[in-house]
Amino acid sequence: MLGVLDVTGLGLVGYCKQVPVFPGEAYAHGVVASVFNSDRYPYFEMETHGPLVRLPPGGRYEIEERQALCDVASWPEHENQVRQYLS
Repeated sequence: MLGVLDVTGLGLVGYCKQVPVFPGEAYAHGVVASVFNSDRYPYFEMETHGPLVRLPPGGRYEIEERQALCDVASWPEHENQVRQYLS
């Protein structure tokens, strides 16, 4: 997932988030990731989700989320341009 911000004095900055995907598994929100962009406040959210799991008492489940900032040369226009920033 890549969010792009136009930062005054810095230009375009990308915020990347990556999580593993488990094909065929159910997700509580029906998706692996969601984005919320507020029209009332100066922020947006990039939220990642893990699959639904049934834990025994005291059980635990972890998902590793990788995050990074990157310079973005121009606004991405298609999926292949987004993928270059995530590798």
